[in-house]
Amino acid sequence: MKNVEFGFFFTAFVAIIGALIITAVNEASFNISQVLLTLALVLITCIYAMRTSDIAKATRAQADVSVRMAEEMRDTRYDALRPIIDIVDAILEPKEMATRAYNAREGIFPQYLPCRLRNVGVGPAIEVYSFIEDNRGETRRWDFHTIPVAIGKEQMGYTDEVRLLLEQRGNCRALVVYYKDVYGNSLESIREVSVNKDKGAVNISPLRISPLPKKGDQE
Repeated sequence: MKNVEFGFFFTAFVAIIGALIITAVNEASFNISQVLLTLALVLITCIYAMRTSDIAKATRAQADVSVRMAEEMRDTRYDALRPIIDIVDAILEPKEMATRAYNAREGIFPQYLPCRLRNVGVGPAIEVYSFIEDNRGETRRWDFHTIPVAIGKEQMGYTDEVRLLLEQRGNCRALVVYYKDVYGNSLESIREVSVNKDKGAVNISPLRISPLPKKGDQE
């Protein structure tokens, strides 16, 4: 780009000098000198436009870098306090295990599963809730409120056992828990559930964390 600009400047300089010489030598050549001066002005204008465009591009690139840095800093701040609510299948009594295996072999899909929750992230989970079966056998929303980070042995940090509802998610059913981090970002923990009739088993998939859109983003 610099070589092109130098060429334009050199051409404009030669045109201006030529115009001045022609005007000085022969006043009748005023029209020729005027054409050369006009050409020089056009070339200078082109150079100015090119430089302005380069400056604008550089400014946009710097702005993009600043935005990316701000987003990375924000994500780092979020990750430093991000909760992860794990959904853990409860330990069943032998009779309950036999009932679950029998139902699985019969292809009977459970509507609820006894589970406990545990925060295995690095920040507290707030406004935690899910849907459970209550003592009357009815489905209702259950608020766990705030679940702090589990500290200590593996056996510690669990909520009380509840019977979580299996929600329909597309072609599968899943255990789902909803919660927020301290910055108000909504998240959900999901474990998909399937039944293996041949083995008489209820299979629970690995934990998956998904961010939820904010109310303003859904509108």
